[in-house]
Amino acid sequence: MLSLIWRTALLAALLAALLASGLNLIVLLLARRLGAGFLIEPPGAGPMAGGAVDVVLVCVLAVALGAGVLWRAALRGRRAWRATGWAGLAVGGASMAVPLTAPAAAPTSAALASMHLIAGAAWCAVVLVHAKALAPRSAHEDRAGVGAS
Repeated sequence: MLSLIWRTALLAALLAALLASGLNLIVLLLARRLGAGFLIEPPGAGPMAGGAVDVVLVCVLAVALGAGVLWRAALRGRRAWRATGWAGLAVGGASMAVPLTAPAAAPTSAALASMHLIAGAAWCAVVLVHAKALAPRSAHEDRAGVGAS
């Protein structure tokens, strides 16, 4: 069963990274067409321009971190797996505050904030869909948290 957990977590992570990256690249292109410069000025550093490579890299790194959490949660059962999906959505929503409060132009901040939410939503959707692959063998196992171990 452990190999099923590993394969399912890996597949979910790959699909979430592809979905989040793809959707966020679309946001990047649309926002640029609408005038967002993606020029960010972090405190203590000069202005930095964000681009497609940055979008994909951040999506992949965030999903890789989530995949580690997901794999550990899967060992505790399907409920923990689903909770990890919802937690990713919550993190994506909460992290919207970072670009909204960063010193950047309003269109850039809005686009970046939407990218955070999109990444969280992509993670949540993919994880919840793949939770079905870890169906417990019985209702008792799901309540006991051992359905996926």
